[in-house]
Amino acid sequence: MRRRRRLALRQAAERFQVGHTAAARWVHRYRMHGHDGMEDRPSRPHRQPLRTSAVIEERAVRLRREHHIGRLRPAARTGVAAG
Repeated sequence: MRRRRRLALRQAAERFQVGHTAAARWVHRYRMHGHDGMEDRPSRPHRQPLRTSAVIEERAVRLRREHHIGRLRPAARTGVAAG
């Protein structure tokens, strides 16, 4: 029974052109949440506790726009990473 289930999972993964891991995740979601678990979900995190404040973000964007510079110099001026 287990081998048949694994074979069916692999065939479904190939059919939908996803990896075995993604298909297994879908099966787990379906078992946990039923049909509602199959809805698309955003990949964005629910929280971002270390996000740069809006004030500093606006300042960096303004510096880039006004001075036509890259991301490194505004980052150094605002004290944040240049990510």
